[in-house]
Amino acid sequence: WNPWTILGNIGFKYSEWKYDTQYSTKLWEHVLKRGSNRDQWGFVSHTSDETSQAYFQAMGAYYGDDDGGGDDDGGQSIWYSNTIYSLNTIMEKFRNVDTFFIDGDGHCTLGLYYALQEDGFEDWASGIFKEQRLLMRSTSSVPLFLMSLFVGLGLVLAASTAKRAPSDVKSDNLLERDITPKQKVIKMLAPLISASGRFKSCPITAGYFVATSLYVLCMLLSNGFANPLNNPSLGSSASTLSLFGINNPTLIVNEKQIYRLVTSIFLCSGVLTYLMILHSILRYVRHLERIMDNSKVFAMACAVIMFSSNLIYALVSEGASCSSMAFVLGLNCFSIGMHYKTSPLYEFP
Repeated sequence: WNPWTILGNIGFKYSEWKYDTQYSTKLWEHVLKRGSNRDQWGFVSHTSDETSQAYFQAMGAYYGDDDGGGDDDGGQSIWYSNTIYSLNTIMEKFRNVDTFFIDGDGHCTLGLYYALQEDGFEDWASGIFKEQRLLMRSTSSVPLFLMSLFVGLGLVLAASTAKRAPSDVKSDNLLERDITPKQKVIKMLAPLISASGRFKSCPITAGYFVATSLYVLCMLLSNGFANPLNNPSLGSSASTLSLFGINNPTLIVNEKQIYRLVTSIFLCSGVLTYLMILHSILRYVRHLERIMDNSKVFAMACAVIMFSSNLIYALVSEGASCSSMAFVLGLNCFSIGMHYKTSPLYEFP
């Protein structure tokens, strides 16, 4: 009953528009402009809604009508035509809005009980409610994940190149006309290789750290922080974490969203989780890769830990989980195991 409280929190100038005949249109426009054009919106109503008509009349819609307006079919027609006109105005400006009218008298509830009884409603609503899939249908998280992944892979490639053939970067052969494809790639990556020299002893760890940092940063910048009571690790909301690919067994098994086995590895639930992962990477994981001194073997170990932990969780657990912490702890356990299985010459952290 106090809409100004909610509307004030979303930045809508309620006091400016509350008495204006364009109030509902301006509210629609404000909400739609705040969101993404890829977000789908739907308006559901009956063709005759006595509750809406009562509010319509209280707002002065039938003022000056000798018949009293809303108590007859004429009032219903006025309400319906004004509703259609307002919605058409919105749909002409925003392509991500659609309507569904139930023929008859009634008032829709938030539970959509009446709408679900209508033929065709589920097909109409599926495009609005169904969670979008990675790559098959673009979401705001897809380009951010791919960008983070490519930057991380670029750092891995640059650091590995600096480790294998540092002399090629400064070689005069790169200036010659007849150069190999490998030398062309090295020439393009030369600035990055020079900057990545410090990571040449642990390229995979550095690449994972950069990709995770970018992905988490993009998530927080694009969606903000949730209330600490809802996310004690000081991160985004549960719906945002789901959008960015959290490990959700229900969606993996029932919806075949297998990509979550990978995306969740690069996802942190919040700032506190990210700081713990950062400490573990700097204190243990990078030294593990350096001592192993074999990127292929280390990559295989990472892949086994990554998929085994996620698959076990997806098969036996409920709820949802960001797998980055499990992945890093798995590498720590691997380091502890190698410490006891090898000679003291290899000082595994």
